[in-house]
Amino acid sequence: MEDPKIWDDAKRAQELGREKKSLENIVLVLEEVQAGLNDGRELFDMGKEDGDEETLLSVEADTRAPASWKSRPAPAVPKPRTGPRCYCACT
Repeated sequence: MEDPKIWDDAKRAQELGREKKSLENIVLVLEEVQAGLNDGRELFDMGKEDGDEETLLSVEADTRAPASWKSRPAPAVPKPRTGPRCYCACT
């Protein structure tokens, strides 16, 4: 996207913008999942260290996918581009 020639073709630029937004959304979801895993791991370790059965059961329950995730459609993963339609500097 650093190549200024990319913006000469409006259709390609628009496709690139959509692809970038899609990838950014995927990254956000993955960051949310990672943060949740880190929090759960920390809470589990604290509960285990303290012998707190209630905390351990709570962490176990939290490891199940929230209902909101079940209703959320999976983000589309764009296909990699290569060759003459490639948007990188390799062509």
